Amino acid sequence: MIDKIFLFRMANSWKTAPTCANLQDSLVDNSDPCSGHEQRRDWAMKECSVLRGTSTDNPFNPCIEVIDPTQLDMYYKECLFDACK
Repeated sequence: MIDKIFLFRMANSWKTAPTCANLQDSLVDNSDPCSGHEQRRDWAMKECSVLRGTSTDNPFNPCIEVIDPTQLDMYYKECLFDACK
C-alpha cells in the first residue's frame, strides 16, 4: 500500500502554479455520485450492484472474496460516478 504522506508529497510536486492548493485530506470524493443525475440513479445502482453481489453467477465473486471491503466500496462508488455522469 502506498504511504499517504508520500502520495501527498508526490501529488503536490506536480502543481503547476503556486496558487494551487496542497493536497491534504482524503482523495475520495464523498459527494453523492448521482447528484444532478437523479434520473440515472436506479439504473446505476442496479448495474453497479454486480460489484457487491454474491449470486452464484456473478463473475466478480472470486475478486469480491479477496478484496478489502473498503476498497470494494470505493470501486462501487466509482462505478456509480461513471454510470451517473
